[in-house]
Amino acid sequence: MKALKIALICTAAALSVAAASVSACHKAVSGTFEGEYKYDNPYAEGTYYGVKVSVEVEEDVIKSVTVLDSEYIQASDSYEEWGWDNTVYQNGRDNLLASYAGKTVDDILALSVAVDEDGAPYVSTDRNFVSYDSDLLISGATQSSGRMLLAVKNALENA
Repeated sequence: MKALKIALICTAAALSVAAASVSACHKAVSGTFEGEYKYDNPYAEGTYYGVKVSVEVEEDVIKSVTVLDSEYIQASDSYEEWGWDNTVYQNGRDNLLASYAGKTVDDILALSVAVDEDGAPYVSTDRNFVSYDSDLLISGATQSSGRMLLAVKNALENA
């Protein structure tokens, strides 16, 4: 019985030391990181849908997300026959970017976006593909919102 107590005490001590050393090794992520997400535009060869971003992080918390200049198409042109108006994305983009502030790196890396075989954020027939926070989504610009999240995740994976 005494040997069992000693073994349990030693095991508990070893686990405690291991946990302390793992937490001591974690260094909070801070800095500015660039990322992107793009895929071929099926409607115009040689062009891409996508977005490039810069993500500012301090102590594992996102401070800001900024869109960088690129040749990528962030949102399709408006098409009346589809009922699509790209001003929805343009008008909502600043609020979308601001919604990332205050979220942790782990919060964002845990989110996912379904994509089809071409890399486009997947939109099912019921238009319900979103598996992440609604404040990171512009209703009516789901694919653009998905591209943004994938670009931010790419930047954070580069951290």
